[in-house]
Amino acid sequence: MKSAAARRSASEKAVAEELVLKLAPHTLRFTRKSGEAGHLFGSVTSSDIATELAAWGFEVDRRKIQLDEPLKSVADFSVAIRLHREVTAQVKVKILAEATEEAPAAEPVAAE
Repeated sequence: MKSAAARRSASEKAVAEELVLKLAPHTLRFTRKSGEAGHLFGSVTSSDIATELAAWGFEVDRRKIQLDEPLKSVADFSVAIRLHREVTAQVKVKILAEATEEAPAAEPVAAE
C-alpha cells in the first residue's frame, strides 16, 4: 500500500509540475471599480481567481489559492497556488481600474 501511495503521489506531483509550466505565461486580469487612491470598492478573492483560471481551462480548487486576504487595490500581484504539497505555482494577477465615463461639461448656449 505504501508503494502504491508513493506512485500515486509521484504522478500527482508530475501533473502539478506540468501545470506550473502551463500557468507561468498567463496573467489574470480583473477590472473593478475603484476610488481615486486606487482602493477597490469590492475585492478580488480566491473564488474570482479560480473562476478566471477555469475560463482559461485550468481547474484549480479555490481552497488551493493562497490569499492571506482579498486583493483590494489596483496593482499587480503574485498569487501562490499550492497544487501539491511539494509544488506551488505563482500566478500573476493584474487588477485594473474600471474606466469611468465622465459626463461632458455643459456647453454655454449662445443668447439669441
